[in-house]
Amino acid sequence: MRYFRAFWILLVSACFISGSMGVKAHHPKVVDEEHEIYWPYLDSPPLYHYLGKDDLRGFGFDIVRMLGKELKGYHNTFVQTSPDRLFIGIKERLNYCMYGVYKTPEREEFMYFSLPARITPPSALVIRKTDLAKFGQGKPLSLQELLKDQKLRFVYLNGVIYSAYANGLIEDYRNDSNLYPLNYHGSSLRPLEMLLRKRADYTLSTPSMLYEADKQELADKIAYIPRLKDYEYQVGYVVCPKNEWGRQLIDKINHILYLKVSKGQYFEYFKALMPANNQAELKEQYQKLIAEPVVNSRLKAQ
Repeated sequence: MRYFRAFWILLVSACFISGSMGVKAHHPKVVDEEHEIYWPYLDSPPLYHYLGKDDLRGFGFDIVRMLGKELKGYHNTFVQTSPDRLFIGIKERLNYCMYGVYKTPEREEFMYFSLPARITPPSALVIRKTDLAKFGQGKPLSLQELLKDQKLRFVYLNGVIYSAYANGLIEDYRNDSNLYPLNYHGSSLRPLEMLLRKRADYTLSTPSMLYEADKQELADKIAYIPRLKDYEYQVGYVVCPKNEWGRQLIDKINHILYLKVSKGQYFEYFKALMPANNQAELKEQYQKLIAEPVVNSRLKAQ
């Protein structure tokens, strides 16, 4: 199963799953236990996908479960939350940690960040696989040049932020007759359906697109093509509160990450983020943004 990020939030009632990793749908008011860790999350495939109390999917859940297994003596609990409360527990210096957080100067004021722990592909061009030759056999292409071509029909989702650069171009060309906007309702299937029905020639990927395509058995019918500009992978981290408890826990998490990365076991979590024709690119970026920094950090410490 492939896991991808959506942009809708589903709030659920409190529940638990078996084993040492529980899941709640509220923030505990007081957290005093030194060996208790709460992991807040948003229902946002591919990172986290809540399908029921016994069905938590996504590489974010998988990685936190792995960390929980390796963090001996700790009890780990998933906490489903809302965007406005996502960082409350960490800001209040409670026993909260999160996986997959992007680094900003503001967040560094109240969080300790681990070594690189997550990689997120950029928004790519998506076409029918049968059209690879028509689009340069998968070589990087300019979105702006494609938008200028009135013979090529572009479909996109209103309300989705592909990137600042890509959205700016869409705004510049939105009145052209070869652009087809669709209202976004939490699914990326409609642009894919237009592609496969040949009502459009290309679109831009969302993090949930390949996940949804896989569920509908459409993943082998599409191909991703890198964009020439603004095509950069993002790095995410494990974060804990900026106190002594958080510092010690991040040290332990860094050690776990080093062991998993150095043994070649960590890349498997990310393979489903890109289709088969982009696996070499994904592996190259993983080596550059995660594997090398993680391994080199240990060499510097020795």
